[in-house]
Amino acid sequence: MEQDENLQTWFIMHDGERFGPYSIEQLKEGVEFHEINPRLDLAWKEGMADWIPAGEVEGLFVKNSNAESAEKKDHKNQKDNTKKKEERETKSAFSESEYVEEPSNYPEEQEWEGVSRGGFFFFCYIFPVLWMVGLSYGGKMLTGVIPDDILPIVMACLASLPFFIVIFAILKRFQNLAMSRFWFFGLFTPLVIWLYYRLFACPPGYAVHKRLGGLGWFLAIIYWLPWVGVLALGAMVAIQGPDKYKDVIEKNRSQYEELMIKAKDLTKTPETAEEKKANEKAEKGPSIIPMRK
Repeated sequence: MEQDENLQTWFIMHDGERFGPYSIEQLKEGVEFHEINPRLDLAWKEGMADWIPAGEVEGLFVKNSNAESAEKKDHKNQKDNTKKKEERETKSAFSESEYVEEPSNYPEEQEWEGVSRGGFFFFCYIFPVLWMVGLSYGGKMLTGVIPDDILPIVMACLASLPFFIVIFAILKRFQNLAMSRFWFFGLFTPLVIWLYYRLFACPPGYAVHKRLGGLGWFLAIIYWLPWVGVLALGAMVAIQGPDKYKDVIEKNRSQYEELMIKAKDLTKTPETAEEKKANEKAEKGPSIIPMRK
């Protein structure tokens, strides 16, 4: 039985904070170093209906009748004074009907509300494209079903729906990151690059635990690599000067002018016979042959 007792996991409530899990041997070490108070600290393990004074844990303290009665009295006073606080902290986690598992001590493993990285990517990038493609085909079906005078209004409302969904997804993503939703207004400031990095790459609860994880590092590299490339290219141009790339610029400029001339010829409307004759006459210039009287 002693070996089974050592395998039990105990939790200690000290000054309103929960610590653990500990084995019975670890609790005994805490008693030895006067880290556990038999009357003021509470103890709990799986299968118990409620917290008990640490002094009531069997085999943890050496008791006498006077100490036991004083311990119960102190515990009663403490329980009356902190009843509401204990109920708020322990009801959802340790109720017999709701207890499933002790919450993880690692914040990144907890369940965080809001929209995750995958949801943010879907609602902000994939859904608007799918919606507009579907609307372009579905809009034709609405013709004849909806009166022509209100059809443009209906189409405008349907086209604006992804905009509001994107805003909602961003707000829920900030909640998922354990950040205030007021950070949304930072997207209209120079902080937009940093905030989009968090929205795109960081895992749930990142503002609390500051751990990216393997997927987070991979997404961070994907996000920052283009920005680093742009900065490196700009620095290279600034250091070497524009003369270094003068030939490339002139070559591209000549190609651009040729493409513009070809595009102009393709879009030029055919001339009528009269217009062609007038243009040819204008190109020749005024006649130098004197007119006979």
